[in-house]
Amino acid sequence: KTAYEILSGLVGSEMCIRDSYYSNEIPSTPFKVCASKEEIESHISNGNITYPFIWKSSKMGYDGYGVKLINGYGCLEKIPDKHCIIEDKAEIEKELSVMVVSTPSGEQINYPVVEMEFNSKSNQVEYIISPARISDQLMKKAENLALDVSRSYGSIGLLAVEMFLTKNGDILVNEVAPRPCLLYTSPSPRDQRGSRMP
Repeated sequence: KTAYEILSGLVGSEMCIRDSYYSNEIPSTPFKVCASKEEIESHISNGNITYPFIWKSSKMGYDGYGVKLINGYGCLEKIPDKHCIIEDKAEIEKELSVMVVSTPSGEQINYPVVEMEFNSKSNQVEYIISPARISDQLMKKAENLALDVSRSYGSIGLLAVEMFLTKNGDILVNEVAPRPCLLYTSPSPRDQRGSRMP
């Protein structure tokens, strides 16, 4: 299966993605699954959830959509009353991304680690800095983690693995996204922009 085929059933479901991280021992932010706003409030009352935290819709919560930073009860009142994921708020130093190409024969390569800067209002990527302004050691750590993520899905094709670099130097996987528009017959990184990789 291609990365797109494998992940098409996961990308729309934040809960499935988080479960996949956990079962494959992929480092990511701790999370809880909540069925309603009432359940969130109960966890807060019991001290199981503390402000600030990240609220994500269980379905279609990505790229700034269905994702909210909850700093206090005033923010909590504004979120929809629906099934959701509650994530601990990571202390983020930088947001990173690695593109991984995997072939049917099991070959893998990755493009250089890039650094993403986000618009503070839309929470959409505004700038991509390549290569990322991190040490060689962290660069290798991010690349190896991205390759592990791709292998864990058994994906074939092009997969974007987005990560947090925390202030204490940990790298946590945030999101994955298949890129079905790119076609290739060998894992050559010659063309990073075109629609075909010869």
